[in-house]
Amino acid sequence: MRIMQISLGLLILGIAIIVIYPFLGAEPVDATQLAAAPWWIMPIGYFISLVGAAGLFLGWARKKETR
Repeated sequence: MRIMQISLGLLILGIAIIVIYPFLGAEPVDATQLAAAPWWIMPIGYFISLVGAAGLFLGWARKKETR
């Protein structure tokens, strides 16, 4: 159960990074340009989300196996 809580936290953190990224720039952006924030923030957000989702799946599978 503990692994699922940690994984859920990582998933929420990754999604928050992805959602907040467009707001990090100083000027408004449209759909054709990126925010003025560093480019490497988005891949980190996606990676953290991937780790969280994988952890949730593994925790769910482990919990289902022990029943």
